[in-house]
Amino acid sequence: MDRILFANVPNAGETDHNQHTDFFAQDAWRANDRLTVTLGLRVGRQDLYHTETVNAPLQSDIFTGTSAPRTDLLSRWSVAPRLGAAFDLSGQGKTILKGYFGRFYANLGSGLPEANAAGRGLKVYDFLDLNENGLYDGPQELGNLLDASGGGLTSVDPSFALPYSDEIGASLEHELARDLGVRFAFVQKRYRNWWDSVNVAQALNLTQAFTTTCTGCPPELEGSNLDLLTVPDGQPSLVDQRIMNVPLLPTTGGDDTDMTFTTWEVALTRRFRDNFFLNASFDKHDRDELRSPEASTSPFVADPLEQGWFQNHSTDVTNRQDTKYWTAKLLTRYVAPGDFGLAMNLRFQSGFPWAPVHHLVVPNVGTQAILLTDLNENRSDDVTVVDVRLDKAFSFGGRYRLTTIADVYNLFNVNPVTNFIVNTGSRFENVIDWVPGITLKLGLRFQF
Repeated sequence: MDRILFANVPNAGETDHNQHTDFFAQDAWRANDRLTVTLGLRVGRQDLYHTETVNAPLQSDIFTGTSAPRTDLLSRWSVAPRLGAAFDLSGQGKTILKGYFGRFYANLGSGLPEANAAGRGLKVYDFLDLNENGLYDGPQELGNLLDASGGGLTSVDPSFALPYSDEIGASLEHELARDLGVRFAFVQKRYRNWWDSVNVAQALNLTQAFTTTCTGCPPELEGSNLDLLTVPDGQPSLVDQRIMNVPLLPTTGGDDTDMTFTTWEVALTRRFRDNFFLNASFDKHDRDELRSPEASTSPFVADPLEQGWFQNHSTDVTNRQDTKYWTAKLLTRYVAPGDFGLAMNLRFQSGFPWAPVHHLVVPNVGTQAILLTDLNENRSDDVTVVDVRLDKAFSFGGRYRLTTIADVYNLFNVNPVTNFIVNTGSRFENVIDWVPGITLKLGLRFQF
């Protein structure tokens, strides 16, 4: 154990607020028989503040008691335009071109609790453990202050700008035959002004290079050199925590902190006619994003590495990553004579790109996590699942209908892993969750 973290609990009466005032106007204009334009505008304001609050921490040798009056933390106006258009290329309603643009400003959660002077605070120190008992026995066992945030130690950058995303999209829809259409679509989302709570004093002073050996790493990386950055010797207690738009930092690999997500889709749809329906699509997703070594171990997560900026100490792997995903689906249903129904749902999801996450001691900073490889060097299992449904309907009494239903999920009993441990160590690549096996569900539906 090389460091120790303290929290100034309890935080009695802490109340953080995010108040919205928004106005929205929209109108549709039909220019002619072939062109329709929709215009919209949202004007809003966010006011973030905390009410009067008091803090009397238990760890009085680390934190002092604090009280704070009602304080306004941040007030920002935003203007978000929206524009959409639909154009009938053929003039007969068989080929339609659509496009849109919209700006959407982020909602900053329930407030900015880190900036609450009497709110929850954290301090991280070098832990000296003079008697080597693994327990904290007093301030004499504390070394350098490595990090501090919240509880009056975090400020809001005066130049903070509201984060927003711009979304643009276009689609071309064409009727191939009666009730049968094909669709091509493009959607791009661009996230701007990403924000975080940043220890600026450390982030801007990662100037001292050092190299260490990868110990306890996956076999193919064990013993390799890791090139890292830290703060210079003699300057370990650099603490200046700010809530801010993440600036251009050396740890972003020379890039800014914007993110762009692009999706391409082709789809085929046959409307339900002559007792037959079909919908099929294929999507390709390109992502230029920031990824963090913070990994989720939840069985409900199928892409464990978090999205966002982090203070990266590695010069070998940047936290800006280019990743790709693919998804496909086929949904079809047929109703045979005698009200016998058969439906199938086929779903495909490409595996998620991932990288081993390694924790190591960074001099003058403490234990930190880094990505050992780019995410596109590894990919989890692809997932292809087929579900089917058989049903039979019975009508009686002129107005009643009873349907017996049998659903079979995961018909081919495939069991690809959907999440696993990406942190190096003895549990590396241990399975967290997988696609459950074949499942049968029986049911009745009564309509009247």
